[in-house]
Amino acid sequence: MKKALLPLGLFFTLPMLLGNNGGGCGGGSNEPPSEVDSGLDAVPVDAASDAMVDADLADAPATECTVTISGGLSASDVCTGTSYQHFIQMNTTNVNIGFEAGGLTISASVIFDGDMRVGTFTYADAGMTGGIQVNQSQPPPLMGWNAEAAELGHGTIGSYTLSITSTIKLSTVGNNVNYAIHGTLSGSLVPVNPADPMNPPANIAFLGVF
Repeated sequence: MKKALLPLGLFFTLPMLLGNNGGGCGGGSNEPPSEVDSGLDAVPVDAASDAMVDADLADAPATECTVTISGGLSASDVCTGTSYQHFIQMNTTNVNIGFEAGGLTISASVIFDGDMRVGTFTYADAGMTGGIQVNQSQPPPLMGWNAEAAELGHGTIGSYTLSITSTIKLSTVGNNVNYAIHGTLSGSLVPVNPADPMNPPANIAFLGVF
């Protein structure tokens, strides 16, 4: 996605550099899986494995993603891009959601240490990187809001909390393990470089549901 203002850095492009997206699966039941992180260890190559994949996909949680923002800017829409992946080689997990429509770009990419798992993770946790970015280029003036974990060169900006309530492993492709998940990502985003520093826009409340 385009980053119209103050790009958050490599972590927003990391999923694309390291492998395929592992977004939602269509046609799944709304019931949560009976076992967390159950699924395949490799991409199927025969009819028997295909049947196993179909069974897993049927049991996978529905992963349609929506994003809503309010406050300094208001919008709500279905995500146009998602990925939920564990990177084996780096032993990190990325949750990546967002959408782009007209002059509005919303992108969230948060990364935590270890495997994909149920739990709550915040911007202040050790090892947490990434964040949430909202940019509006139309109508002028250009405006942006950020929430970021502390990284080299800056402290925390705004705040966010990631809550994962269920996961199911879908496939392993190279060093990437793709998942379907349920959960939320909420945040408080602060304006960055406002056109009028003496009269900045209000903060943005962010909620992603997947």
